[in-house]
Amino acid sequence: MKFLLSSQDIQNYKFLWQVSKENYKKQKGSMFLMFLLVMFTAFFTTLLPYLLKIIIDYSAQAYNFSLDIRLPFNFLYLIVLAYAAAWLANELCNWTKNIFSAYLMVDFKSALIFAGLKNYLNLKKDEQDQIEAGTVISDLARGSSAFGEINLTLLLHLGPIIFQLVMIFAVLFTTISLLFSISFLLVAIVIFLVSFHINKTSSSLFDSMYQQDNQVNSHLIHQISNSYEIKVKNAVPFQLSKFNTTLDSFIKTAKDRNKKIGLLMISQLFLIFLFLLFFMLFTVFLSTEKQLTPGAFVLISTYIIQLTNPFLAVSQSLMRLNGNFVALAKYRKYFDLNKENYTHSIVQDSNVLFQFINAKFLLGKRAVDHFNLKILPNKTYVVIGQTGLGKTSLMNYLMGVYQIQSGQLCYKNIDISQNFSKHIFDEVVYVAQQPVIFPYSLRDNLVYNSSHIYEDSYLLQMLDQFNLLHILKKHQLTLDDDLTEIYKNFSGGEKQRICILRGLLARPQLIILDEPTAALDVDTAKNILEYIQQVVPSVIMITHSPYAMEIADEVIDLEKLLN
Repeated sequence: MKFLLSSQDIQNYKFLWQVSKENYKKQKGSMFLMFLLVMFTAFFTTLLPYLLKIIIDYSAQAYNFSLDIRLPFNFLYLIVLAYAAAWLANELCNWTKNIFSAYLMVDFKSALIFAGLKNYLNLKKDEQDQIEAGTVISDLARGSSAFGEINLTLLLHLGPIIFQLVMIFAVLFTTISLLFSISFLLVAIVIFLVSFHINKTSSSLFDSMYQQDNQVNSHLIHQISNSYEIKVKNAVPFQLSKFNTTLDSFIKTAKDRNKKIGLLMISQLFLIFLFLLFFMLFTVFLSTEKQLTPGAFVLISTYIIQLTNPFLAVSQSLMRLNGNFVALAKYRKYFDLNKENYTHSIVQDSNVLFQFINAKFLLGKRAVDHFNLKILPNKTYVVIGQTGLGKTSLMNYLMGVYQIQSGQLCYKNIDISQNFSKHIFDEVVYVAQQPVIFPYSLRDNLVYNSSHIYEDSYLLQMLDQFNLLHILKKHQLTLDDDLTEIYKNFSGGEKQRICILRGLLARPQLIILDEPTAALDVDTAKNILEYIQQVVPSVIMITHSPYAMEIADEVIDLEKLLN
């Protein structure tokens, strides 16, 4: 195998096999069942020409039935019946194999898409920030499909043709001669090896195509996600012009690479043509010299024709195989990035919530050194500072999204300078500036990832408290109806209130809010902030709301603190 593939290709394949196995528990059993189907299909495909030879030779009285058994009917009828049964078995195996191969592709792709998303979500935030959404989606989808295709290539094309060659060798050896069967086998192997090495040169062609494809997907996602900004700026023609430039580059690269791949395929086509021509001419020669029976002539001709199609299929599969191994490498690279490493340190009560001690870190692009700050429990803090100063970044350090470079950052008794504890999430909730509504039911959005169970009456009461009950009435929904087709039409204020309510239903001891009143009118903002203070012991919020600063126990002016 190492002769045909690089060690890195083999390592990437093994890696994805292990990753898929974690989410596809029946992987080995399914592959073994597929192997049996393929072997049975190859067996019947090879058997059919041999039975046809017997029928032709027996009809021409050139076949001697070796066993001296008296049958009540002509032996030819028995062979015809066997031929028909073998044909039916072959077709049934083929169709079953096709159906099962589709099942395998779905299972492999689903397992690897899930594993890829799980890995991405566990990456450190700074690693995620460097990855384009379109690129990672394309790489994960392409890599998961490629792994399934590689398995099916090995099972459906390479496996059967090897099995068929062995069987054909045995049949030709017993029917024609050892020399003929060895020659047939050696030429077939040489063609396969030459095809493989021709195809190995195509790896770089696929790599550049995938890069261009990723760029198109990234730009497409960017255009769609920013459609509102494009619309209000009347920038549709401008954006389409920019996107068309990206498409032109993709088209040029794709056409050039496909042309080169096509030329490689044509060169292999001529190899297969020479194989077909040589053995057909040699078979005709043997037949004219009376060294072959009519049935043997049909047998050899059928095997030659039978092998040309698999050779072409293998050639095409090998070409895709190179692209698939490139896709595996791109899929795997995300698993080599730095991941979050949460601890399970137990939180203990303390007279300090958060404390920076001589900390060094980055706030945006600004380097901060010898930073000291103490945040106490059972108080309401408001963080202010000019835009771009790093207020949100500071909250990300508090939530373990980023890690300080040196010094110390603690939450109560736990040092979170480098590793955050999962138990902190049980008592600290963060509500981001950009509200996020998930395409689930309203209940799932409210009790999102929470272990708390609430009665419908309580959830309806809370929706009323936050002036959100009208959402259900307006759209005639229950708490469990799906919001996929509706939530995009929610106002900014509705989304923000749902996110704040979600945070409160988690029953935190500390809630951190980033601009919680940005999309709310003054009266609604006052009511919500008052309610938050009533139900949550400790509050930290980034806001410039005058009312929020009035109710704060302490205002942290980040600009003064940094200077």
